[in-house]
Amino acid sequence: MPDIDEPKSYTGSKVKSTSFLIKLFFGHRGITHSFLFFSILHVILFICFRFNNLNVEILYLFACGYFSHLFTDFLTKGGVPLLFPKEKRYKIPIFKVGGFLEKIFKFMLYYMFFYIVRF
Repeated sequence: MPDIDEPKSYTGSKVKSTSFLIKLFFGHRGITHSFLFFSILHVILFICFRFNNLNVEILYLFACGYFSHLFTDFLTKGGVPLLFPKEKRYKIPIFKVGGFLEKIFKFMLYYMFFYIVRF
């Protein structure tokens, strides 16, 4: 979901016009990679789930996935504007995007996530 601001990403390719507009106005790794957007989206989804009597526990899984994406991007050279609209990008550049270490780290996150969900 955070990469909806990149038309070439998996999510962005599903909604190209929306993705294009978000990237045009906010750039890649802009508002969608911030705590502000994460919080607003989570509140909207929570209200929608409650209103439609859907299991809100699914939102915890969504939040874990979204937050782990932000955290992984935080560990790259590009960083993330966590406090958007403040333009400062926060980062601890450990990984190269798409690099071997990033893939290993993502695998470990997925493994931990599915292990936790299993219980």
